[in-house]
Amino acid sequence: MISKDTLWKGIIEDLVEEFIQFFFPDYIHQIDFSKGFVFLDKELDQLSSYSASRLRHADKLFKAWLKEGSEQWFLVHVEV
Repeated sequence: MISKDTLWKGIIEDLVEEFIQFFFPDYIHQIDFSKGFVFLDKELDQLSSYSASRLRHADKLFKAWLKEGSEQWFLVHVEV
């Protein structure tokens, strides 16, 4: 059986542009969507204080590029 946090993580990855538009509307006109996104799962795992035996949350860390050239990191935490 697929866990709920796995499903949410998949939804966030598959619909990242729509997710940003809904939850981060201030960034819509600043992000260069043509450059895509980089999901930083390994980096998030290194930062995470959760052990494998504890309940996991649907956390995602990804970066996007802004139209002015810099990168912006987004940390998403969803309780499931």
